[in-house]
Amino acid sequence: AGWRINEESFMDNISAFDNLKLRFSWGQLGNQNIGLYTFLNNLNLNQGIILNNSVTSGSAITALSDPDISWEKTTLTNIGLDVSLWKSFLEINIDVFNKYTSDILTRINVPAQVGNLSGPMTNLYDMSNKGVEIAASHSNMIGNFTYKIAGQIGFVKNIVEYMSGDEQYTTNRYGPIRLIKTGYPINSWYGYQADGIFQTAEEVENHAF
Repeated sequence: AGWRINEESFMDNISAFDNLKLRFSWGQLGNQNIGLYTFLNNLNLNQGIILNNSVTSGSAITALSDPDISWEKTTLTNIGLDVSLWKSFLEINIDVFNKYTSDILTRINVPAQVGNLSGPMTNLYDMSNKGVEIAASHSNMIGNFTYKIAGQIGFVKNIVEYMSGDEQYTTNRYGPIRLIKTGYPINSWYGYQADGIFQTAEEVENHAF
């Protein structure tokens, strides 16, 4: 939806504006970009077991599933303002947005004690991206020389708004390195926080153990 404010009658005596437009948009999309039949427990063939000191072929479930799995949903709300002054001598575009994604599809971790199975793909958490984008440009002609200068800046804040269950970690051989947790940005760094660097041998000797 858009409102061309400069075309209203109360703007007739204001010639500076080539365009003054207020915009609003709202949309929602679904995403099911995961493997097929992830709501079912699949049997994998050629899963051998040992019976009477010999390997016997068989079938087994090697990954858990979530029967209630559903699509992700992304809702984007945007409010914008377009301003053009003095025959495009100066143009400004401002957009304020909120992109909210719910029921994000993620494979969760499960402890090896359950049988060393892969965790299920499930709707694990909600996430928001809120921010503002500002673009401005200046164009002019001096004799036969035409030039244009433009710039853009944006700010965005990413937060995990909701999470079903405990926080999830991404690990390497040294332990957890990334974290998904309510109130934090997605995939936040996880680790020790440095208090500083020893400057003298005396500081090393006197530090707490």
